Amino acid sequence: MLSILESFKLLRKYKINTVPYAVVDNVDTALKKAKHISYPIVLKAISHKITHKTNYGIVRLDIMDDEDLKDAWRIIRKRLSQHNTKFEGMMLQKQLKGYELIIGGKKDDQFGQMIVFGLGGIYVEVFKDISARICPIEKDDAIEMIREIKAHPIIAGMRGKKPVNEDALVDALMKTSKLLINEQPKELDLNPLFADEKGYYVVDARVIK
Repeated sequence: MLSILESFKLLRKYKINTVPYAVVDNVDTALKKAKHISYPIVLKAISHKITHKTNYGIVRLDIMDDEDLKDAWRIIRKRLSQHNTKFEGMMLQKQLKGYELIIGGKKDDQFGQMIVFGLGGIYVEVFKDISARICPIEKDDAIEMIREIKAHPIIAGMRGKKPVNEDALVDALMKTSKLLINEQPKELDLNPLFADEKGYYVVDARVIK
């Protein structure tokens, strides 16, 4: 399994948008980088060992200032020690708003690379609202994937909210399909991917080669 840093590097190779971030190995550097990213930010540990970082308490949200960042740093380091996990550095990310979505992929023994799209974050496990296609996909396939999930009326701008930028999501799906075909990973999860009327950013990524 690739680390989040390695996964982001792979995404950038295919020009898939990732959240503004910085990688640091000490709190003083983190404080300096936070000023460039600007608060609010998210702090998460980099780990090859732990997949679901939130469950282990090594992700901290809603960091609003330097004191919050110092506290978050101490808490995460403590959690890593409790789980006997090696410190590999931290990632600071700009905290985003928008619809939480997922783009995923899996190598099927029979059909080859499959790509999925749907609600992301915690919702993917609760509602299981996803669409799927065999790669490679065309633009029309990507549009259908976006529009056929049950939550489409929500992301299309229900009750006066601004809709997601569908063209940007189509672009993300097409680029991910290309990545899946070229790189042939066993699994890929871009979750969550935050989308709004302007575009999208991948916030977390898991790639199993």
